[in-house]
Amino acid sequence: MRRAAAAQAALILSASLLFVSGVQKEAGDYRQAQKQRQVHEQTRLFLHEEEGRVSPDFASLKEINPEFVCWLSFESGLISLPCVQHSDNSRWLTHLFDGTPGDTGTLFFDTQCEREDEVRILYGHSVFYEPSLMFTPLHTLKTEEAFFANRKFSLLYEDESEEYEIFAVAVVDERDESFPIRFRGFVTEEEHSGWLGRLKSSALIYDEDPPEDRKLLILQTCEEQESALRLCVFAYNLRA
Repeated sequence: MRRAAAAQAALILSASLLFVSGVQKEAGDYRQAQKQRQVHEQTRLFLHEEEGRVSPDFASLKEINPEFVCWLSFESGLISLPCVQHSDNSRWLTHLFDGTPGDTGTLFFDTQCEREDEVRILYGHSVFYEPSLMFTPLHTLKTEEAFFANRKFSLLYEDESEEYEIFAVAVVDERDESFPIRFRGFVTEEEHSGWLGRLKSSALIYDEDPPEDRKLLILQTCEEQESALRLCVFAYNLRA
């Protein structure tokens, strides 16, 4: 466990910070969805796919958005989208990948995340009027059939790819301080096992314990509109 105990309180922020909210159906929702699809198609022009392997054109994507970090690609095709990171988590809640304003936002890593962290968080909106947009497809993973059909995904970086496997899906109240979902690692083995035990007892689906030496990634979106409930998809890196 790499993180010092003294840093624990500083890294787990108050549950009052509600980062990801749902996008509700309103007047103009069709225009918002169309705008997001247009930007998505623009980015996909720089995504090369050959024999099932995906390779982003990093130079071109960084020209569109200098804060582009990596590409999220599900093996099943469930989600295939660029991911960004900014010093303010609110930035990409309301802006599309090309920087234009848009309620559907962009997938983004928590501002505190670093690649070597033991636990990282990737946020995205649920777009309740359009189930194919952003992190909305994650809601399908609450059924076992979809869970086992969509378990593997990759984060494609410029220098390497990180392969992940989903091991649990849960709905978590962000205000519940006994089960944090925004932090960077564990202080002790006991804290690690206790956190996993809490997840196992409350998860909608929990398939297996992740290996102890693997990094974790939490894909997080809203469960309901205007709510502190978060749908969290928990995955571990397949390589130590």
